[in-house]
Amino acid sequence: MRFHFLPWLRCGLVAFIGAAMLSSCGPPDSKSSRFVVAEGKGVKITRGDMDAYRARFSKLREVQLDQLPPSKQAQIAQKCVVEQLLLQEAGSLDQQAISLKVEARMAELRARVPSEENFQALLLRLKTTKEQIKKELTQEILIEELLKTKFPPPGSPPTAVVEKYYRDHPDEWNLPPTVRVSHVLVFVPREADV
Repeated sequence: MRFHFLPWLRCGLVAFIGAAMLSSCGPPDSKSSRFVVAEGKGVKITRGDMDAYRARFSKLREVQLDQLPPSKQAQIAQKCVVEQLLLQEAGSLDQQAISLKVEARMAELRARVPSEENFQALLLRLKTTKEQIKKELTQEILIEELLKTKFPPPGSPPTAVVEKYYRDHPDEWNLPPTVRVSHVLVFVPREADV
């Protein structure tokens, strides 16, 4: 009786590959930076994305996130998701125009700092880089421009409409005189014994 090693090796390899595939199909580690915490409409937000967003929020507002109540932490997470959805939608905007606005805003920020040395010290203090600031400005401007295009500011109502409203609602404009006092000051001569 001869023992054939090759078929056993094949079976062992198939079993090993199958076990590896099954173990990768198990529940992912929720602490991993690649763990998807939010997904929908073509956007995937990983634990790493969320942690970076939370760190940026903490740095900009100079707060410790673990000291915030859970409701505030949930609001921060929601804001991250909404921002990612808006940025995805903003991809259809004119990127050249956005770049020009980013450069203009960057120049405004740079003009507020008197020297290059002070600017570098500021970057060190904020633990950021010029590229990171530029990236954040780009995202901010993309969202601003998207919201302007989707929800343009309302124009002023015509003068005739305002005059008609004023005439039709006289009781709103005829309010009784009121006086609001926050401090009452009494003059006391210097010689007074108080």
